[in-house]
Amino acid sequence: MDLGVIQGRLSPPVDGHIQEFPYENWEREFNLLEQVGLSHIEWVITKESFDYILNWDVARHNRRISSICCDNLIIKTLTDKKVLSQQLRPICEWALNNWVDNITIPLLEDSALTMETLPDLIELFGSYGKVFPELNFNFEVDSNVGLAMWLVNESPNFYLVYDTGNITSANLSHTEWISKAHDKIRNVHLKDRTIDPVQTVPPSMGDTPFKLIFEELKKVGYTGRYTIQTARGVSGREVTTIKEHAAYFKNLYNE
Repeated sequence: MDLGVIQGRLSPPVDGHIQEFPYENWEREFNLLEQVGLSHIEWVITKESFDYILNWDVARHNRRISSICCDNLIIKTLTDKKVLSQQLRPICEWALNNWVDNITIPLLEDSALTMETLPDLIELFGSYGKVFPELNFNFEVDSNVGLAMWLVNESPNFYLVYDTGNITSANLSHTEWISKAHDKIRNVHLKDRTIDPVQTVPPSMGDTPFKLIFEELKKVGYTGRYTIQTARGVSGREVTTIKEHAAYFKNLYNE
């Protein structure tokens, strides 16, 4: 099991945010990977950290950066061509300069994939797929699998991030999602969520059927990456929390 973690979960929260770039601890997190038994970190870029991060050379860590997660793109103006160019093109160029070949695009909340936004998203991201053929664009969506496949089938370097918690809270079928999308799944975000009310909770405390999910993923031959994006525990106890969550997923996966 190729198991990693979303950036920031091994550090105390920044300004009370669940997911924010850990300015003071980002390099320490790479040094902690072996200690917690993980292999990679999914790098996070947010609205607040966008300008700060793009000045750095992180090529020395490239083998352990599984993807760049563009949380800065969770915006209502995502389908504005100029805005997207300002927010995505510099990241693509930075990724190439640092030898990172995966870009995660969260089409969630303000930038959700819907029937209404689909045509614009296909047109806008289609150009990036052609301009940056060396990069894999991995779209994280919580829409039905048919809509998701409509988008990623537009380009050979378009893929999906299958977020277990988001699919749960959207009350969608995990079995259907995996069976129809498995050829395009490039990363699995491991997160437990409840359906009503919707909230992220520690593994095994919500409605996400992890045993079924692992069985279905094995059935279709998925051997790609898994990334822990679980609920935060007690502040100051982050390393222990991720160790516990990693052990939970590894044990369940190996059953």
